[in-house]
Amino acid sequence: MSYAHALFDVIQEQNLWHELPNQLAQVASAIRSVPQVATALAQPGLTENDKADRITALFADIATHPVLIRLLVMMAQQDKLDKLPFVAEQVQLLVDKAQRVLPAEVTTVVPMTDDQKRQLVDTLKQMTGMTDIRLTCHVLPDILGGVVLKIQDLVMDGSTLGKLSQLRKQWC
Repeated sequence: MSYAHALFDVIQEQNLWHELPNQLAQVASAIRSVPQVATALAQPGLTENDKADRITALFADIATHPVLIRLLVMMAQQDKLDKLPFVAEQVQLLVDKAQRVLPAEVTTVVPMTDDQKRQLVDTLKQMTGMTDIRLTCHVLPDILGGVVLKIQDLVMDGSTLGKLSQLRKQWC
């Protein structure tokens, strides 16, 4: 069983749908932004207790759940802490699937208003039958206008830049 599936089982059994995935994502983000953390914990000569102490000290503020701390210590002892960002992504996918949450990304030229976001989420819920939509918004002036919507592997490009690119492909 993978780390992600094992952690997901704990999330289900202990009803930790928000707490554990959020803490895991924060630790994964810290490791992703400072990869030297995983490297430092994989140094030869560090005992398992040394690694456990360092993990506890490094992540004391964000990894407060004992299950997550045990996972971090175990992964550090097996020199696999660099895999934590991938584990966090897999856990989030499992949690989203179980709770019928669909992650979606939207890119616009200017920030969307709260009303526009709400309308988009409502439309996507109706179209997909999902319970909730976790919308991530990006602002990218380079698209010139319109909207780019990404849901999993599906990209719907309604941007001006996308339309111009399609015209160029047709003419060239």
